[in-house]
Amino acid sequence: MKLKNKLQLALCSFVVILLGGCGSDGGGGATTTTPPPTSPGVASAGFDQTAPTGSTVQLDGNQSSSSGGPTKAVGDNFTWTFTSKPAASKATLTDANTAAPTFVPDIPGDYILSLVVNNSAPDTVKIIGAKVTVLSSSSIIPTAGGLLSASGTDPDINGASLSVAPRAVSQEVFASLAATDGIPSGSPVGQIPVGKVFRLEPSGTAFTGTATLTLPVPTNAAKQKLYIGTWNETTKKWEKLGGTIDGDYISTNISHFSFFGVFGAGRSTVRLVNATSVDTTNIGNQVIYISGPNPPVDTQNGATFPAFQPLPQGGVELKQGESRTIELLPGTYHFTVSYPRPQPGIASSLFFTIPSLAQGADDATMDQTITFTDTLATSTDPITNASILFSGRGLAVNSRPVIGCTATAPPGVPVTGVGGLPSRIVDIGPI
Repeated sequence: MKLKNKLQLALCSFVVILLGGCGSDGGGGATTTTPPPTSPGVASAGFDQTAPTGSTVQLDGNQSSSSGGPTKAVGDNFTWTFTSKPAASKATLTDANTAAPTFVPDIPGDYILSLVVNNSAPDTVKIIGAKVTVLSSSSIIPTAGGLLSASGTDPDINGASLSVAPRAVSQEVFASLAATDGIPSGSPVGQIPVGKVFRLEPSGTAFTGTATLTLPVPTNAAKQKLYIGTWNETTKKWEKLGGTIDGDYISTNISHFSFFGVFGAGRSTVRLVNATSVDTTNIGNQVIYISGPNPPVDTQNGATFPAFQPLPQGGVELKQGESRTIELLPGTYHFTVSYPRPQPGIASSLFFTIPSLAQGADDATMDQTITFTDTLATSTDPITNASILFSGRGLAVNSRPVIGCTATAPPGVPVTGVGGLPSRIVDIGPI
């Protein structure tokens, strides 16, 4: 009996091994592999950008999705291509089959790129290559240092300069000072200079001694709350350097060549999160900046107050679960959030207040998160949370947004109070 049992066990083992080594067609030794996903995904090519020509632009397709979930799943295929670019441009994509390829806009103009994930419909993004104007150029030598100085009729450029002391460089450097309206790729929305962006080339060159950068105070800026910031390409953040204001100029010492700009001080870093769930189509919610912050209470009559644009013109689209980091000065803000259903284009107002920070302002560290859902909005900051006025989809149901106004309502027009603001309900169609 023992021998018979051993023979039966050996025979069973042989059958298991034989079957395990067969392919699906019965051929010997063939192995099967899991094919990559072929179901169409939903491509998201990221946000539009305006970047200086000659700088590296990083695209972002990480918010795309596929039938299998996040795009970083094994087997998802990314395909980026140029749909159009300036006629004389020779720009090419690096790592075009990844979620976040790069390219360098070589001449000013519009660069339109398309992203396809698996077999999805394409999604496009526009990158504007902003002109970079050289204001001054000169050699900086170890024994004597050097000076770059800009002059002209534009008050936001005139007087910009770089003064380099003797022995501040170890070898001769041919340097240039330039200005642009472009923003380095990856710059947090809202954390942008209040005037021009200045570029010192060759980028990355370090100083071993004193080098003083002087920039004009932008004409629309409040002089008492400004600093000079420098762009860190590695961390993708603007770093605060400080600065001393003298008349219409602000100066600070710098350690290397890079992008620089003048910033309004006191910003909070805020993450805005879409946590809606009712609309299963995941079309996305459009978030648009309307106004704010209100001028501080101590602003004198007739004094200038800096213009501010914390989101790109036209707003941003956030799909379910997506977020966007923005930089906000203290004050009260008005945004609108549009819901794709029940009627596309109908927007609900979102009011909130950003408090002044006793510490931690302007350091690009997350200070609070504002989350909006189908019915409400909340913040992790108690002051902001208490100030929020938002009804979610509530104002979109009857297609009649509530518009704040101070006009006298004629007889027969219903008037309602929204957060203490005098307002009326009027039929104006989609916002």
